[in-house]
Amino acid sequence: MDRQKAYKDNLTNITIGNNMTTNNIMNFKDFKGQSNFNAVIDPINKSTRTELENMISSSKYNKNFLFEWTTYKSKVKPFYDVDMFYTDKDEYEKNIEIIKDEVLEVLRKIYTETDIAICSSNGEKTKIKNKTFYKDVNGKKVKDCVKKIFIFFNFVINNITIEIFC
Repeated sequence: MDRQKAYKDNLTNITIGNNMTTNNIMNFKDFKGQSNFNAVIDPINKSTRTELENMISSSKYNKNFLFEWTTYKSKVKPFYDVDMFYTDKDEYEKNIEIIKDEVLEVLRKIYTETDIAICSSNGEKTKIKNKTFYKDVNGKKVKDCVKKIFIFFNFVINNITIEIFC
């Protein structure tokens, strides 16, 4: 997806600072070729920004299926996910900024001394209703799909880490 089209603004990348410390080990698993997430795979450990960037860069060419692997001892940033869907385009357009602003207002009251990063993927998306196919009038197989208009926001609280607990 083109970032300019997604955000409809002139964007620049701003790096606040590299807070990755030498003891901040991130674990990943590559599920390439696996049929499900129950596969037994040894984690890939990355402890420096350079190692992480090299892994991401090489995965673009190798088409890896990398997922961050966390355990109950992992340190993570607090993360808030907002997912909504609409069938009416006018309602969707009216609510994008309202939802973002309302969530930010609540989070800024809780996290008064930090930056909040936001990423979004808003717009019309086609979802497969089920995994079966049917044949059209010409006998061609087609998927049973539905188009919905989605608002997806992810809010990440920077400069704070917490441990995962169950």
